[in-house]
Amino acid sequence: MLADGTFGNALGATIHLNLRAGSITGPVLASTDPFVMPDSFNGFPNFFFSNPVPVTPGMFYCFDAVVDSGDVAWLGTFPPSGYSGGTGFFHGQPAPFNDLWFREGVLAPEPSTAWLILLGAGCIAWYRGRKWAT
Repeated sequence: MLADGTFGNALGATIHLNLRAGSITGPVLASTDPFVMPDSFNGFPNFFFSNPVPVTPGMFYCFDAVVDSGDVAWLGTFPPSGYSGGTGFFHGQPAPFNDLWFREGVLAPEPSTAWLILLGAGCIAWYRGRKWAT
């Protein structure tokens, strides 16, 4: 979960994640595209890498949240993710009950509701036109 640290001050924030290797201060392997958090945001954002990032099973990796501009942000999970292979770190200290969620793989974009309605209407019109033509 990501939340605006100061609601109602018209700032919001721009945030990205760095993927680090080996430790919380290790080298940055890749960075996500920035997420623009509007003022008073409170929700579950998605952070995307522009390109796939190769990782090795069993190695330690760390996501480092960076506020690029704007307000402070609060980061945490609710409910806890239940992922036993990780530990959250906040201000450099382990916080095992505040692990963050992540998902690996390529995310395929889904069509919007409007496009699905247009596609459905087109199929119905085609079917009716075909039925009347015979």
